[in-house]
Amino acid sequence: MKLPTKPLSLQAQNAALREENRQLRAGQAVARAQQAESDEEELREARFHSVFENSPFGQKIITSDLVIRQANRAVVDMLGVAGLQDVVGHQIKEFAHPDHREDWQFLQERLWAHKLPHFTLETCLMRPDGSSFWCQVTSIRFPDGDQELGYTLLEDISERKALEISLKRLYDAQETILHLVTHDLKAPIGHIQLVTDLLQRQVDAATCRCRQRAGYHALPGPHPPGLCYRHQSAPGRAVSGLARRGPLKKQPTDLNALLESRLAPHQLAAHGKGLTLQLEVPAHTVHANLNADVFGRVVDNLVSNALKFTPAGGT
Repeated sequence: MKLPTKPLSLQAQNAALREENRQLRAGQAVARAQQAESDEEELREARFHSVFENSPFGQKIITSDLVIRQANRAVVDMLGVAGLQDVVGHQIKEFAHPDHREDWQFLQERLWAHKLPHFTLETCLMRPDGSSFWCQVTSIRFPDGDQELGYTLLEDISERKALEISLKRLYDAQETILHLVTHDLKAPIGHIQLVTDLLQRQVDAATCRCRQRAGYHALPGPHPPGLCYRHQSAPGRAVSGLARRGPLKKQPTDLNALLESRLAPHQLAAHGKGLTLQLEVPAHTVHANLNADVFGRVVDNLVSNALKFTPAGGT
């Protein structure tokens, strides 16, 4: 048999009502906070959508396998396609220039394999009509649920790139002209030195003959042409009187050792230009009958010209 419950007192009823009102207000506050958060989220999405769609730069969102999930109108215009349906769902590599497809592989590795927060590179893209353009790509990795996406910004830099290439060609042309002028100036100076040496030898020879006719004669025994000694008529008395220049003195020379010693000072210049200066000689020693100093100067000239005209990274 159920016993009758004792009715609550007025004070207890008021307390129960107050608790019910408190819980109701708390629930309403939670609902308002949730609604405000939802409204703020919608507002953020609307702002992002407005910036994303109206940006003058190409903006797209890509997955870790480089599939375009979302793109704005600027991307469509850059790539020269009819609409978003020709971009969204496609891999960005489909629009890469054949010579620059590895750029996107590099970006993919840096963002998703090496976990860099963002990455920037310059690459070339192609349009369906076969034309191409340079762009700067900046991609930012961000979490989206259980995966990570890449927010990617594309900026057309074709004009800047064309200017850089033009300035590079101008600089290279100026460098080439300067090197040619320097080389051409060296050649006449060398010719002048040769002619001067020849004239000096002829003067020395003529002087020697004149002295011989005047009563002087050379010392007995072999001596280099142009290297004359003055003799008085009295035997056994000789005084000085030699010409300045003689023939080029040659002697057997170890070419391997000579080349190694002459190339050593050029190694620093080669390193500074990003070049590899490499000497290849036979395993056995090679000898030649020559003047080491003159031959060394020839080697110096050849190597200097090679260092000037070899592009960076060359050997």
